[in-house]
Amino acid sequence: MGAGKGKADPIDAHVGSRLRAFRLQAGMNQTELARALGVTFQQVQKYEKGVNRVSASMLARASQALHCKIDSFFPDETTGADTAADVTAAPRGREMLAILAALDPKRREILMSVAREMAKAE
Repeated sequence: MGAGKGKADPIDAHVGSRLRAFRLQAGMNQTELARALGVTFQQVQKYEKGVNRVSASMLARASQALHCKIDSFFPDETTGADTAADVTAAPRGREMLAILAALDPKRREILMSVAREMAKAE
């Protein structure tokens, strides 16, 4: 059933990483989210690492606090696609999105074309 002692279950780790991604996207720190959930910031850290499982009721509170749907914490099984939250949680992801948003539409489209081609190559 579980992933063993000391190792996060893959599903719990995924939910935790999404929790972190949505928290960062919302511009919240762990203490602010903890306050909204009624837990300690250490508990939020454990949720985000997948060390402690997020209960259904806590997931519902988190989705309200972070203004997202509960199902967005789980992978899209039809496409497996990353969400904007995954991008903002990635190293330098927020910087990349800010740069993209600052470009004029023509340059943005050029950069998008290059990015599409790079993604195909992987």
